[in-house]
Amino acid sequence: MHDLVARTVRGIEDVAARELAALGTVTDVRRREVRFRATLAGALAAGTVDDVFLELLRLDPPGSRRALAAAVAQVDLDAAAGTIGARGRSFDVTVSLEGRSYARAAAEDAVGAAIAATDGWRYRSRRAANTLSLRLVLDRTHAWLGVRVARAPLHRRLWRVASRPGALHPPLARALVRLADPPEGARLGDPFCGTGTIAIEAKLARPDLRVVCSDTDPGAVAAARANAAAAGVELELAVAEACGSAPVDVAVTNPPWGRAVAPREDRWEPSGRAVLLLAEGLRPPGGATVLDRRWLRVSGRPAVCWTVERPG
Repeated sequence: MHDLVARTVRGIEDVAARELAALGTVTDVRRREVRFRATLAGALAAGTVDDVFLELLRLDPPGSRRALAAAVAQVDLDAAAGTIGARGRSFDVTVSLEGRSYARAAAEDAVGAAIAATDGWRYRSRRAANTLSLRLVLDRTHAWLGVRVARAPLHRRLWRVASRPGALHPPLARALVRLADPPEGARLGDPFCGTGTIAIEAKLARPDLRVVCSDTDPGAVAAARANAAAAGVELELAVAEACGSAPVDVAVTNPPWGRAVAPREDRWEPSGRAVLLLAEGLRPPGGATVLDRRWLRVSGRPAVCWTVERPG
């Protein structure tokens, strides 16, 4: 078992924590992160998180770049590489700053130079292919340094072979499915499927589900079909209007932003439970009981995730 930190989309930390609790032991939940103890294999099975890091150091927030460099100089990259099974002698650093006064690039260079000077490793830009990727998170109350467990961020799904503007972030899609909590063998639908992110994540998380999805754009449906094939899952895909979608037990969807969707929403009135990711200011169809509402940021824009129940 290892001390690990998962980074998440803001607003779904509790959803990620529930998933991680099934894979290990959750020890703390903060803004955009969940601390937990688990095996490395267990950590890599998480679908609702952006990335997972093996915690190397936990620090008091340093007050200057010099103090920061001195604090991180004690890290043992040889031990870290051995733990995650990495080979090579180069590393990069990503710094996340919240409420700090110095620039991120300067902090990354200071941390990289300090570690390289003491450990004999080579610090290189994030644009290079490196053995280890370090993440340093600094805010006003805490700081930690970790190394990415996987070779690439977990949110980069290998199944995404076709993408289009506005495609949903896969960990967020997985979280929406968990919020829907469909019963065993349920028929789950997405009538605004785009490139299939929600549908594919639903099927990967819950192979027992029957997943049906549609979109008015034939190009989007073709992309969803290619992605589903790459993911190795079977979806019921169609080019269709949302209002013509077949009845489902649970709906999970992200209607298109940036164009008038209200008329479609008025005509599309899902019965049963629905999880809807909507632009801020839009509301779910009328007559529904709100079970959960949470504020998120999606591609830098404010959004609201609604979980509602509507009589059939």
